[in-house]
Amino acid sequence: MTELLLICAFALLGVVFATVAARWVLGRPAGDTELVRAAALVSGGVVRYLRRQTVVTLALSALVGALVFLAYGIAYQTGSLSEVGAREHGTVTTIAFIVGAAFAAASSWVSSWTGRHAATRVAAGVRRSLDDSLQIAIRAGAVSGSVSLALALLGLGGLYLGIFLYAGALSDPGAALAKVPSIPLLLPGFVLGAALVALLSHLGGSVFAKVADLGAAVAGTLAGPLDDDADNPAMLADLVGDNVGDGAPRAAAVMAGSATESLAAMVLAARLYRDNPSLTSATALVLFPLVARTFSLLAAWFGVAVVRTDDTEVPMNALARGLHVTTLLFAVGAIGCAKWLLGEHWLAFGSCVVLGAVCSLAFLYAAQYFTEQRYRPVREIAEAGRGGPTLAVLRGFAVSTEGVIVLLLIVTGSLIGAHHVASGTGLEGGGLFGVALAIGGMLGSTPYVLALDSLGSIADCAGGIVDMTVANERPDVRARARLLDAVGTTARAFAKSLGSVVTAMTCVLLLAVFLGEVWATGDAPPSLDVASPRLYLGAVAGLLSLLVFIWAVLRRFLGAARDLVNEIRTQIGDSVDQGGEVARGSAVGALLGASGRGEGRAPDLRRVLTDPVQDAQLACVEIVSRASLRAMLGPLLLGLGLPLLTGVVLRLLSTEDSVSAPAEALVAFLMVATVAGSLGSLLFTNAGSAWDNAKKYIETGAHGGGEADNPTYVAAIIGDSIGDPLKGAIGPATQAWLLTLSALSLVFLPFFL
Repeated sequence: MTELLLICAFALLGVVFATVAARWVLGRPAGDTELVRAAALVSGGVVRYLRRQTVVTLALSALVGALVFLAYGIAYQTGSLSEVGAREHGTVTTIAFIVGAAFAAASSWVSSWTGRHAATRVAAGVRRSLDDSLQIAIRAGAVSGSVSLALALLGLGGLYLGIFLYAGALSDPGAALAKVPSIPLLLPGFVLGAALVALLSHLGGSVFAKVADLGAAVAGTLAGPLDDDADNPAMLADLVGDNVGDGAPRAAAVMAGSATESLAAMVLAARLYRDNPSLTSATALVLFPLVARTFSLLAAWFGVAVVRTDDTEVPMNALARGLHVTTLLFAVGAIGCAKWLLGEHWLAFGSCVVLGAVCSLAFLYAAQYFTEQRYRPVREIAEAGRGGPTLAVLRGFAVSTEGVIVLLLIVTGSLIGAHHVASGTGLEGGGLFGVALAIGGMLGSTPYVLALDSLGSIADCAGGIVDMTVANERPDVRARARLLDAVGTTARAFAKSLGSVVTAMTCVLLLAVFLGEVWATGDAPPSLDVASPRLYLGAVAGLLSLLVFIWAVLRRFLGAARDLVNEIRTQIGDSVDQGGEVARGSAVGALLGASGRGEGRAPDLRRVLTDPVQDAQLACVEIVSRASLRAMLGPLLLGLGLPLLTGVVLRLLSTEDSVSAPAEALVAFLMVATVAGSLGSLLFTNAGSAWDNAKKYIETGAHGGGEADNPTYVAAIIGDSIGDPLKGAIGPATQAWLLTLSALSLVFLPFFL
């Protein structure tokens, strides 16, 4: 009981810290009237879109929740994997699903609210100094990071406490303690709800952001102004996308990922207790992953506090210093927690957590090397641009592949070391539990890592606001804003790379949980028949589902981008039909306030800033909003419908007595989808980030500078345009899909047997 109360208390303290940090950010100067008007325009677009997306997300989540409840109701007579009745299992799973979905949606909204209020203050801070803007951005990001992890801990810890009390913790402690190992099996609904909301947020928000970004690039090509120029007609939608496509979905995804990894470790801890009679306390072992994670909140607060820089220091060094402090304090706290809870095995299991924490630090240096402007890989991409866009694109993929190899070597070494150390305890299943703790250690700096990720989207939006307002009059301010934006790109690359690897490892842990529960329900030996055709059919089905999901997302993205590009072409006088006639009077025309490029003048977004309440000012946002909301349904139905259909069909067609027979195909399905999806996500993230910073490197004056008539710069823009949807839409959506898929399989496991 003490552990549960500690978890909930620290989670609430995390919310308190986030509130204090948010008040500090809001207390910073918001800038002059011009900045405030620009920020109000962006904020209005963000709120308008997120309201619609939230309605769609909650409606779809309610349908899935109803499906879970009805499925368990129909299967009432089939029994349950946990030590409760099927109906009770279904009720608890449904309640947990609702809580998870609500908490993930809350994380998304908090991140969005903080980001849109912080962007104008960062833009104002850039005018004063780089240090001022960096501190505002990292503290605003810390609000999102603290709330996301706090809600993950509060959700799992609170649900666990509620079930523990319902089992009779106050009236019959002995009976309640006997049920402790089975309680984690009642909680997959929580991670399914959170992962589903994260998936929907990425499908909608990420498509919005990258469609708007592509629209801005195309508008720049057709009308003259570059994609980050105030005269670009799609720039407003691009700035809105920085918030709804990066910050908000990532908060929900991090919350879901943290909860999923913690739950997987808890289930494995429960199995470790069942398989080793020498262990005396099930509660301490099962709750150790959550208690250790509470120190992440404390450590991140100190990490954020030490971020300071000046005009002579590379800003990324200041952010790295904060990560070092966070990691060190978390490692010390985790070791102390292990000493308190794990008895004689505390040193081995505590060392596994430390190995994971060190691995996350190594990830930072790898991400810096492969995505930062100072180092060889990005400069090689910029140099390749001198030979045209083809060489720039190919060099980007080569750099991405090199980076993925390094990352996989780092994580492999860490996990092998953790398995070896934990196996030294002599406990059956200790090695796998040590791997789970190492993965938890990689997430030990989660609030700070999400702060870095949010910093990137805030800096991007702030840079756009600077471009809309004072960039031409204050080139020094614009230079600082672009430097902060480049640092944010590297920070996001680190966060997304770490997220991709941790997602993959978490899904593998859930697969181990899946297999363990399958084998625990029957008399079949714990093995898979490699000669079974189901294994290979399942592998093909997993790969097919991944490809279908990516195809659906990409198809929706391209369709939405086509709609926006056609509308922009119409407004600037470029015919989109074969007859050559140009349509007029659409929403974008109202936004631009000009008849188009055909009259010899580019539309000026600055005029819009003088009247921020007119609906026409958000017309581009409206176009992208409608297209993005339509893009949510197809990938969701295909991405989740195919796995469910595969599992149910295999179960119905199975004629063997062994319960593991129909699960063989599902095991292969999950494994192939996880490996292929994670590898693709890593490649997309690294390549996109490297292309982005190669373009920014050229903008500093290298290879002819960022002039529209510079072919090297044009080649870099093409590479960045290709990489942006890969790193910002396809990669994150695939990560969220993998988490949702694994949680879905665990929730519906009784129906696959």
